[in-house]
Amino acid sequence: MFSSCGMAQNNGLGDDSSIQDLIYKGTRTGDVTYEDGDFNQPPSGQVMLADWKNLQNVNQTIAGFLAAAPNDPTGKQSSWYGQLQTWKASFDQFIASKSQVNLFALVPTMAVYVGREDGTRTLSPEMENIEGQMRGMGYYIIRAMAIHVTEQQAVVTSSNLSHFTKIFAVPGFVDEGSWEDEKMPVDAAGVMILDAAAVVTQLKAGPWQQAKQSLGGATTASGYFARYVGSGDGLAVLKTKYAANQSAIDAKFSELKTWVDAQEQQAGGGN
Repeated sequence: MFSSCGMAQNNGLGDDSSIQDLIYKGTRTGDVTYEDGDFNQPPSGQVMLADWKNLQNVNQTIAGFLAAAPNDPTGKQSSWYGQLQTWKASFDQFIASKSQVNLFALVPTMAVYVGREDGTRTLSPEMENIEGQMRGMGYYIIRAMAIHVTEQQAVVTSSNLSHFTKIFAVPGFVDEGSWEDEKMPVDAAGVMILDAAAVVTQLKAGPWQQAKQSLGGATTASGYFARYVGSGDGLAVLKTKYAANQSAIDAKFSELKTWVDAQEQQAGGGN
């Protein structure tokens, strides 16, 4: 038995060196006590037990914020309160199941709430604090994504692909500071490799700023997909898929980059 403070354990996720990097390090959401085996490869379709414990902590914290929200237009009477209650019920279902898919299904509401520009930035501190908790969940969702992609041999459903794309398109879910001591196991380029045509279609249907966010400043396909060639540290299943479809995937990157550049120019270089 051990606590979250600075402990790293072998996660038992097999021989893939990129999967071996999915090791929990540091304290994330508070005091969590781990048992032997919490970092081992989870049963198929489930999240790592160590991450589930941290997400359970987040779930309880959000329950407290919802309960403490004031009964006025900035809290329980806001248009968001009922939506967050519904989302919280889905979060409860994930906690009960440990299911990767149930975790991914939380992303759409999270993406809208974190990226909202609907004038509801005047919500109460309790409601705003829920956004902070959602942002922190990105760390665990990305790790679950990597496990899921590996289990599914880089073949995922269209709904999961859509959720994965949102994680890297909406600012706030990817906290670089959370990955200082370990490699991010999957990134926006890895998600594009899963189905470049579908990802580009989704991004071009939304705000161009989200597509730009997903590109992460990359100017060439070779730079964007560098982790997935040769001795790169990308997931092995994604490296294999990229090698088999490199020309088509690179072309889709170029299509998206050209579109973003055009949209930004039309907007006068705005963000």
